[in-house]
Amino acid sequence: MDDFILHIKDLDATTLVAMSMLVGSGAHLVEIFLDSRLLTLMFGFAFMTGALASEYYFSTQGIVVHSDPDANLLLISIGGMIVALLLLLGLRKTLEAMTEKKAIVRE
Repeated sequence: MDDFILHIKDLDATTLVAMSMLVGSGAHLVEIFLDSRLLTLMFGFAFMTGALASEYYFSTQGIVVHSDPDANLLLISIGGMIVALLLLLGLRKTLEAMTEKKAIVRE
């Protein structure tokens, strides 16, 4: 965990700005569909965490998706955001299924 925090601390401003712009646009799309500020903030936080975690994993493992560093960062961040989106949607559907009240039909 300390390595992850140090890696985030050592990221340059260009990387953070690119990730923030990508996360902001993704969160805006979520807000359009969900129409809830709280869920938008939760999804935005998860998007940023996913983007940072995927960038950390790929850089520590030495995995390169594209030869251009900017395109590589973009592709890795998008991949992390997609994974975070799928996890949150799965969690949301699970919680909805757990809290859904079934109608009792009596004849």
